[in-house]
Amino acid sequence: MARPRLLELVRGLDRRSAGTVVLAGAGLSLGFIQLLATPLQDVTAIDVQVLAVRSTLYMAPLAVTLLQLLREGPLLIEEAGVVSRLGRRGWRLRLPRVLAMALSSLVLVLYFETAALVAAVITKPEADSVGEMRFLMGNLDPLLFGVTLVKAALFGAIAALLCIQQGVWFRGRRTSEARAMSESIAISTAALLAIDLVWVLAVDPLRVSGNG
Repeated sequence: MARPRLLELVRGLDRRSAGTVVLAGAGLSLGFIQLLATPLQDVTAIDVQVLAVRSTLYMAPLAVTLLQLLREGPLLIEEAGVVSRLGRRGWRLRLPRVLAMALSSLVLVLYFETAALVAAVITKPEADSVGEMRFLMGNLDPLLFGVTLVKAALFGAIAALLCIQQGVWFRGRRTSEARAMSESIAISTAALLAIDLVWVLAVDPLRVSGNG
């Protein structure tokens, strides 16, 4: 029963967030292309597209998780009621929701990057758009792509745990539901931004030096 419920939760999260994530991926890709086009005037359009798409890989985990947090945060905070009543058993019952958030973030990153690729192609359409798409995909760093997926799943799980934990804490203080939701989402967002900063400063340099 746990597996079907987990898959159902993942599908539900994907359906609710997919549209926003696709728009964000396309918009971010277009933004990077516009940003890079002016200072890199001597570089070919396809090289600018490659840089833009690779740049979205760095942004994808945080962007996707924050979008999910804004969409699913209130629902996750409601789960705190079960945890408050049942204690450790409540946490076990909420584990599928945490895993679903992690898996959904991973899947949504694929949507995000697909939208980024398509947006990059349509900015400078070539005669062989399929070939251009394959070229862009071939220039994605496999290690960076794998790290991006792992990071997205990790961030999704952390976001879910933070929301539920903050909800439990605020319920214990008898805070109003509206304030609890507002404060929990704000704290979870700040925590994710801090974790992402630590990741960029500590983990990414190790990966780059390892490649070198």
